[in-house]
Amino acid sequence: MEEVTKITETTLAPPLLLERRVRQRQPKATVLKSKLKQSMTCSVPRVRSTLTGFFPVVRWLPKYKLREYVWGDVMSGLIIGIILVPQAIAYCLLAGVEPIYGLYTSFYCQHHLLPHGDVQTCLCGNL
Repeated sequence: MEEVTKITETTLAPPLLLERRVRQRQPKATVLKSKLKQSMTCSVPRVRSTLTGFFPVVRWLPKYKLREYVWGDVMSGLIIGIILVPQAIAYCLLAGVEPIYGLYTSFYCQHHLLPHGDVQTCLCGNL
């Protein structure tokens, strides 16, 4: 029995912890194909994430408390409108174009970008 234990003790080598491992690089075409395949997969969470990223209003609209927020939103809209009209006209007069173009650009920008972002991202133009 002593011989058997000696043989097993001598045949087992300690694991090499600092052994250098060489990774083989995959061809760029296969890496590109796998990444493209992974990014093109379609699932419900991925579609939901994409849509809520493109239209953030979908995320916060169900949580909107109409009775609580409507008066503050109406008042802020009126105040911004009151400030925006003379400011747009003044900037157009400074630029040497007709004042109506300032009104077009200021209101169009706000209404066009509203579904795609919140107030901080919709501030553009003359404001």
